[in-house]
Amino acid sequence: MGARVIMSAHGVALRVREHAALRQLEVFDATCPLVTKVHVEVKKLRADGYEIVMIGHSGHPEVEGTMGQTDTGMYLVEDVQDVETLEVKTPEKIAYVSQTTLSVDDTQVIVGALQKKISCDSGAQEKRYLLRHSKPAGCGQRYDQAC
Repeated sequence: MGARVIMSAHGVALRVREHAALRQLEVFDATCPLVTKVHVEVKKLRADGYEIVMIGHSGHPEVEGTMGQTDTGMYLVEDVQDVETLEVKTPEKIAYVSQTTLSVDDTQVIVGALQKKISCDSGAQEKRYLLRHSKPAGCGQRYDQAC
């Protein structure tokens, strides 16, 4: 009791916050606002019944924190090969988010593969999100894409 903990700029999983609260730790939240924005979107989308594809690198702290915002309904893809083997339960309700530190070019290649895999022509009414940094200084943009 009385100890302090600093939450990483990359964000943390919900269970980490819960553990800190149980131990009554003083929390300093250094989570980047853009990462927090992704976490909020993940929670809202899951509450609306969407499955979410996370584009990112396995083991990266931001991916672990973002994937840890929900217990179910999220899939990690690192590359086009992962997209090819991806199996979702509800292709009519699919969304995606990306690790904010990925390059726009690399992410767009994976997004293109996702769009081919879960085609708008298949009748799926997709809601796609790509939340990411556009500049290393932390400025951000949000891109909404529709079929």
